[in-house]
Amino acid sequence: MEDTPFPEWLRPPYEGFSVDDLFRLKDLPPHTQLIDGSLIPRARQSCFHTRLRKSCPDRWVVAREMVVVIDRRQVLEPDVSVIHREARRGPDSDPFPG
Repeated sequence: MEDTPFPEWLRPPYEGFSVDDLFRLKDLPPHTQLIDGSLIPRARQSCFHTRLRKSCPDRWVVAREMVVVIDRRQVLEPDVSVIHREARRGPDSDPFPG
């Protein structure tokens, strides 16, 4: 059995990764999240997302794959976020503050 090299982007610094690290690192898998200072690749989606968008009341917006910055060691990219329509600042409103 051949050893697979450990990707360097998975090796966190002593105090963990920060928001700046997440946005600075270029070779991360798409939709990588920052949870408790660790980089976490995102899981697969389901058809639930489409149903949610169709059933959402007018004052709400279903946003897919939007980055939400909680604090310096927590950056999430949920499959879907339901937000007030007024909170969306435009099609390029990313990241959202948590």
